[in-house]
Amino acid sequence: MKKISSFLILISLFMLAGCDNRKTYADFSDLHLDRKTAFTVAKSEYYIYFYQSNCPACDNVKAKVIAQAKKGKIPLYFINLDDIYVAPAPDKEYSNIGASKFSELKIYGTPELLLLKDGIVTAQFIGLTINEQL
Repeated sequence: MKKISSFLILISLFMLAGCDNRKTYADFSDLHLDRKTAFTVAKSEYYIYFYQSNCPACDNVKAKVIAQAKKGKIPLYFINLDDIYVAPAPDKEYSNIGASKFSELKIYGTPELLLLKDGIVTAQFIGLTINEQL
């Protein structure tokens, strides 16, 4: 009986640990921003992470992004671009550094991570380079 109880406890722990790995960006609804709120966060430094639900590259950086959102030193906020038109990039070299409002941003694909300090974009990470930054 004691072995069965120990086994059930062990299985339960594995199941609980596995559930945490299935978190989605939507699980962080309190950390989602939109066009109006992206540059109004009351923090001196924070990340904005742009994603789309049908983005394979977003899935590749998801674990690091979620870990940062949960307990990173720099707060991370999300913007879902599913309902926002993302134009094809005119060329591969573009920069959002220096932007201070949403209308100045050029987001041509996902995933993209911006670092803001005092309301101004100071760094930009595109695609899998996000894993290296976080």
